Amino acid sequence: MRHSRLLSTNATSQLGPQFAVLRLRSWPDLRHVSDSLIPDVIRVCALLAVRPTGAPLIHRLLDMPRERAQHVVDMLHLHGHLSDGAPAIQLEKKHETPPPKEVSPSVTGFLDRFRKKLLAAGAH
Repeated sequence: MRHSRLLSTNATSQLGPQFAVLRLRSWPDLRHVSDSLIPDVIRVCALLAVRPTGAPLIHRLLDMPRERAQHVVDMLHLHGHLSDGAPAIQLEKKHETPPPKEVSPSVTGFLDRFRKKLLAAGAH
């Protein structure tokens, strides 16, 4: 696990949460959050659950001190409740067009005869 973290290329893993677009992965258990932080944790989580947001904008959108917002973001990140806001890439199954169906000789024979009649009638 440690090795794969070193190879990760998303902003959260390389630069930390302060420069990434964040989204809420899971809500924290508020019983384990300090009573003084609960209102701010709820506000930050509610924002990130609805809209992935750049960490530097959180304090502005919620009108809270930057240091307080950063503390909440760091705590949520440390406990695994945040993830990079980039949408997960879903591999789509390629829809291949089926090869054309073989046309039976009776149909092609009919079409050839019909075409010849049209050409012969048009020549007169």
